[in-house]
Amino acid sequence: MSAFVEADRRLLARVLNRLLPAGEGFPAAGDLGVSTYVEDAIGRDPAARRLFLDGLAAIAATCHARHGKTFED
Repeated sequence: MSAFVEADRRLLARVLNRLLPAGEGFPAAGDLGVSTYVEDAIGRDPAARRLFLDGLAAIAATCHARHGKTFED
């Protein structure tokens, strides 16, 4: 079962890339596939899934409210 819809996956990958950026020949965390691991791990725990989805929604809403654009922009 997928924990996220595609927009959630993209946002999580971008957030992870910001937290752990690429450097010295290594890809950023989101580009490395860490978001897939996170999705698989939280897909087994409804409370963790809700926490992540609420967090992603808060990130998206804050970006829009403060900057008038998405986190991806």
